[in-house]
Amino acid sequence: MKVFFVRLLFTLFTLRCVAQLMQYALEFTWLPPFSRFQSGSIPYPLLLSLQVVILSLGWPLSLRIKQRTTPLSPKIIRWIRPLGVVYLLFSVIRLFLGTCIYTEHSFWAAHIPSIFHLMLATWLLLVTHGQETE
Repeated sequence: MKVFFVRLLFTLFTLRCVAQLMQYALEFTWLPPFSRFQSGSIPYPLLLSLQVVILSLGWPLSLRIKQRTTPLSPKIIRWIRPLGVVYLLFSVIRLFLGTCIYTEHSFWAAHIPSIFHLMLATWLLLVTHGQETE
């Protein structure tokens, strides 16, 4: 079940990246406007570069992961797991604040990025779940 969710979450993240690039290049009417795909905190060319790095590291990992093992060393897992927890907490707070308090703010109210940050943080935690750190 873990393998299924690891791959599902990363597939959804990939589709989001592709949809954003499609909107940037061509503006399809059946997709949300480009402006809804990001908060504008960083320029899109930089964001795209980061997405390519994440995809190029994440896909091999997602495809090689087994139910109880991951191709990551315990040292890397010790670093990624706390990062994933902080990332998930910040993503939940961002979504809550953007939905309930800062509904007009471009960063806090950017729901598409917030939801996909939740997915990516969950993916990080799933990749390291049940793995030894010693």
